Amino acid sequence: MFKKILIVLSILILPIVLVFLIYINVLQIVKPISDFNLSVGKVEEIGIMEKLHKGSLRSPNSSSEVFFVKIENNDTLYSYFTRDKEKISFLKSSKIVGKNVKIFNDGFDEKQNTVDIIELELNNSILISKRESDKKNFILISLFLTFLILYFYIPYKFVYLKSKIKK
Repeated sequence: MFKKILIVLSILILPIVLVFLIYINVLQIVKPISDFNLSVGKVEEIGIMEKLHKGSLRSPNSSSEVFFVKIENNDTLYSYFTRDKEKISFLKSSKIVGKNVKIFNDGFDEKQNTVDIIELELNNSILISKRESDKKNFILISLFLTFLILYFYIPYKFVYLKSKIKK
């Protein structure tokens, strides 16, 4: 009896984790921009820097090049990651240094050396949109759903259907 319960739990752990990750990403997508942390101020400096993410005991440390914004009288560096070189060059050439901006962010994470930008506004024009963050979350949801479907479909196809054919 205990062995059967252990087998059922071991089979259900991955689907529960995947459903939880899907749920977190859906919450992030439906979260209105007004619920994010807001930082307002004059831009002191912009540029490209290396963002460090400290891993835990089991996950490795990682780094990536990001566009960063530093606001006057604020020690926090706000960063935005994209692989789109045109977007980075647009942001660098937008001449926002010395101008007031609004930065919506998720808040400080002690595992990172910067705070992720969700949306960046300059004079009511949006330079970095929340939709870009939502797009990344949609991709993650799609991946997690694919893994979840395959997790149940592959055993169904190769175990259950083959055992039906043999009978």
